[in-house]
Amino acid sequence: ELKALVELRIAHVQLAKGSAQEALSALDRMPANSYAIESQELRGDALVKLGRRDDALKAYQASVSAMGAHASQDNEVQMKIDDLATAGKQGA
Repeated sequence: ELKALVELRIAHVQLAKGSAQEALSALDRMPANSYAIESQELRGDALVKLGRRDDALKAYQASVSAMGAHASQDNEVQMKIDDLATAGKQGA
């Protein structure tokens, strides 16, 4: 659990520094299903920075799925999903 938390924080720092690929690498080192909500949201953020919109959407959807019954339509991750959908329609 501590390793997962450390990697999650490293990923946050890497993304804040503009190193999206290094953030993804840190997230990949996390044990599976650790901090799923936070790690998938952060993965989506990194993928957006890398221009991988479809992969980002999948990561954001995984984050919302991990929220389960606690997910609401107005949560931050859902807003990011909506933003990607809106941007995709404008770019079409």
